[in-house]
Amino acid sequence: MSRTSAKAVRLVAISGCVFLCAAALSQARAQRRDRAKPKAEVNTPVVDSKADEALRRMTDYLRNAENFRLKSTMDWRPKKGNASKIEKSRYTIAFVRPNRLALVQKGGDVGMTLVHDGERMFAHIPHRESYAIEEGSKTIEDVSEVLAMGAQVTNMRGLDFVRALLQEDPYEALMEDVTKLEHVGTQRIDGKKNDHIRLTRADDAWDLWIAKGKKPVVTRFETKLSRDDTRVGDVNPFPNRAEAKIRVAFTDWKIDRRIRDKVFRIKLPKKTQSVSTVLGLAQAYPPHPIVGKKAPKLKLDLYGDDAGKLILSKLKGSNIVVLDFWATWCGPCIMALPDLIEVTDKFKDQGVVFFGVNQREGKETIKAFLDTHEDFDFTIAFDLEGSAGSKYEVNGIPQTVIIDKRGIVQAVHRGYSPDMKEMLTEELETLLAGESLVD
Repeated sequence: MSRTSAKAVRLVAISGCVFLCAAALSQARAQRRDRAKPKAEVNTPVVDSKADEALRRMTDYLRNAENFRLKSTMDWRPKKGNASKIEKSRYTIAFVRPNRLALVQKGGDVGMTLVHDGERMFAHIPHRESYAIEEGSKTIEDVSEVLAMGAQVTNMRGLDFVRALLQEDPYEALMEDVTKLEHVGTQRIDGKKNDHIRLTRADDAWDLWIAKGKKPVVTRFETKLSRDDTRVGDVNPFPNRAEAKIRVAFTDWKIDRRIRDKVFRIKLPKKTQSVSTVLGLAQAYPPHPIVGKKAPKLKLDLYGDDAGKLILSKLKGSNIVVLDFWATWCGPCIMALPDLIEVTDKFKDQGVVFFGVNQREGKETIKAFLDTHEDFDFTIAFDLEGSAGSKYEVNGIPQTVIIDKRGIVQAVHRGYSPDMKEMLTEELETLLAGESLVD
């Protein structure tokens, strides 16, 4: 996998997770309400006594702590076919009971800071040049949902585990829905003995390494990101997503040591825009650099026998062109396509044309995709080497580009949004009325 395509895989996963944040938080709140209700039937997990002892030592140790602080490094190992590329992210976490939390990502492709100072919640995503501040919460459960957002937005599944440690009863939180708790063995990490335990659920498993001795903290966490890992209810926006392995190393644990107030101090970043809600950061992007400029030239083969070529210059003067950069493995792309097809088809008699510019996939892949998506009727262009994506500065997909009849890029949309249909309809109506979207 090339560096560009690997980055696209990573960014599409991240952008898709961003748009699932609201659903994820709603699920978390619903699950908390469900836990408060009496359960008619509870399946007793198979529990190994040695593993149970190690887990309880760790959770009791942290539960009795007034605060803790740590550093961590996550390896994200996405796999597509036989290709695998390791991506690393570094972050720090500080927590002071009852409700102060700071998550700061120090390195990686998508940096993020999440802070709850006890009264307000602050989120800042530097690469989107945006931040948000909301009213905070007094409960540990609600504050830990800040961490859930971090896990969703950055795809750092290790944060799901840390989130469990913030609960009033971390042992109960970790054991929720566990069907089997086993002791895998004893292993040395950085020269110190650790208990390796595994918590198995119906759809995943968490491997934890817990230090032996007087300071029983977690030193390592591992899990796999499956094809159905981002399923929300009956919806899976990533049907063709490859598996990934997540490994998180936890270091520099500091328990019940003074944490300075400045760690939780909210500092408004310069040269950034403010959005009204944390979830609103999902839609916040800095202006795309090609907006307002002449559309780069394109000459691409089209899918189908004797389908010809997409030659952008031949459409200038008579057509408004909508390009959507996509791939069959991209969940958000598949979610966006029906809206794009419907809206552009509505205006086709007025000169609007739509091309799905497929990224780096061949005819056989497209044929297999269309065989299972018979209702997808649109014109597909091949960008086999990614050259068109480079010209249009595509760093993550889907990316939708609107080009007016003069050949000027009027709008660029990155990622999938539930209001895509309404937004695209309004933009096309504006352009058809002879107006411009560019200030």
